This record gives sequence, C-alpha cells and structure tokens, in this order.
Amino acid sequence: MTKAFLILSITALIFTACGKTSEPVKTDPSKDIDTSIPANMHTPKTVGTNTSPGNWNTNCIGTYKNKMGTLIISEYSDSSLTFTFKLTTAGEDMCTGEMEGVANINDGLAVFEKWYEMELCGIRFKFDGKKTIEIDEDTNCLAYHGEECPFAGTYKKK
Repeated sequence: MTKAFLILSITALIFTACGKTSEPVKTDPSKDIDTSIPANMHTPKTVGTNTSPGNWNTNCIGTYKNKMGTLIISEYSDSSLTFTFKLTTAGEDMCTGEMEGVANINDGLAVFEKWYEMELCGIRFKFDGKKTIEIDEDTNCLAYHGEECPFAGTYKKK
C-alpha cells in the first residue's frame, strides 16, 4: 500500500465514524428551534390592530403635569392611531426618569412598549378626551426611573 492510499483510507474511516457523508443530512428545522418564551420574558399586552381612537383626538396634543412629572404629546395621527410623547419624572430624593416614543391606540387605550434586558416595560395611557390622561405602567419600567418617581399617575393639561 502506498502512503497516500493509507492516508485516504484513514480519512474516510474518520469521516464515516463521525457521521460525515457526501450526502447532505436532511433534518426538520422546526424540531431544532426552541420557540418557548423564557419565564422572565413578558409578552406584549396589546392584541389585534388599531381599531378605534376612543376619546383620543388632536386635543391630546400639549403638555400635561402631575406632582412629579411632565408628559408632552407633540404629534397625533388619526390615520395610524398613534401619538408621539416624551415623559419625564423627578422625585424629592433626586430620582429621575425619562421615556419617549410612539404609542399605539387600540380601542381607546394607548400603549407604548419597550424592551430592556429581556424585560418588557409597558406604559398605558387613557385620555378623557379633554384635559386628563391617566398613566399606568408595568413594574418592569423601574429600569427607566427610580422607585420613588414612577411614570404612573394622573396628568392634567396645562
């Protein structure tokens, strides 16, 4: 036997032993993918598509305040049922917070969602159609403000 033939034979044995073949192996990719959601990851609370503005209208544009924070709505779209906002908060213990983005309106409730380190921060806005917006938030939003200065509360138009 020649040295080249011996090397080829050993290489073929190694590939065969390791499961390597010249034919591609066909597998079902859906069986290899873990589609479960980790326990520490929340799913968005919004369901469906934007359907009704409820009380939301162009009157929502403006500046709103409560004892710790300011909400500024700079744009509202009736066609896409969205608004652009900036929300800031500050507490007596020097904690501060800030969030800005575009909220989607669905059946009168506006929702903004933002991911941070696999945690979903959800902020919900409810407008009375005139001068008051109620804000509620998930506990996961603490990454964006301190414990003593939440975004949640009642904001009145100034």
